[in-house]
Amino acid sequence: MALIFFEAKNSGHDDRTASALLVFASYVQGLVDKQVLGMEALERLGELLDGPGTGAETAEFRRAGDPAHLCYLEKLQSIIGQPGFPRDEARGELRPIAARLRAEQVEREQSEDKTRWLGMADCQVCNARVPAMGVQVGRRGSPSGCCATCHVLACEHHGHRDGNVPEFICVQCDPNFAAACAAVLAQLAGGQGLTADLQETAAGYPRYTDVRPGDLAPRWLAPSVADFLARRPGYSRSTEFVTAFERSSVRLPPGSEVDPGPLYASWQQMPPDAAGLLHLAAFICVRFHLVEGHRVDPNLERFARTLSRGD
Repeated sequence: MALIFFEAKNSGHDDRTASALLVFASYVQGLVDKQVLGMEALERLGELLDGPGTGAETAEFRRAGDPAHLCYLEKLQSIIGQPGFPRDEARGELRPIAARLRAEQVEREQSEDKTRWLGMADCQVCNARVPAMGVQVGRRGSPSGCCATCHVLACEHHGHRDGNVPEFICVQCDPNFAAACAAVLAQLAGGQGLTADLQETAAGYPRYTDVRPGDLAPRWLAPSVADFLARRPGYSRSTEFVTAFERSSVRLPPGSEVDPGPLYASWQQMPPDAAGLLHLAAFICVRFHLVEGHRVDPNLERFARTLSRGD
């Protein structure tokens, strides 16, 4: 605040006036920093400086300040109440203090608005009443990421970050990812079980559409059920999930009236790792009630009817 004294001297004020302005501005800024004075209190202080300081104006000023710090307000009033206090010049000193406080409030409100909007976001998978995964991280309903496949917000009760790719995928899109892995493995095995229907289902995982005949295994590929689960801690860390999957099986009893869809024939012809991943895709559909909500590929939905659950 020594700058105020210097500016006051350069403006033609005598030492007494410059000193009074220094004391006033320093004290006001200190009370603003302590949050004793806000915008309303600064406005009431300006009215005190403009007028004779009637009882009504004094009461309004004290009401606008923090009543827990009444002694500070009384001290400030004693400063401006001194004989010969430069009220006009002091009014000018209030303007930059008020401007800085207003700018800080605007910045704080904008930051709070951003936080409020983020806090209002919901996990879409929670809203769809999809059961949570066995191992749950974070707060349910509070999104941790945006699914790279379907672009919904999901919490970590319904999604995981695949560090191998990397990308965040929700539980609703994991069946498509598992089916895409199965299709790639079928292709790498010379096309065993690779049908147009399987490719259509696999395309539900967008990265699969970049795979061309003759390509090497893509980086995103999970080559086995074990690798898939290792990259999905929400499943692999749940003993209940792993045990239920191991007890389940894909089977279509003779004479069954269940329509397994075209993926059943693909599954029968696939190499073991590919068949295991398609089995896992069906298990996730059933485990998380995605079939009931028609939230998966129709062919995968029909294939899931062949699943004998072990839980």
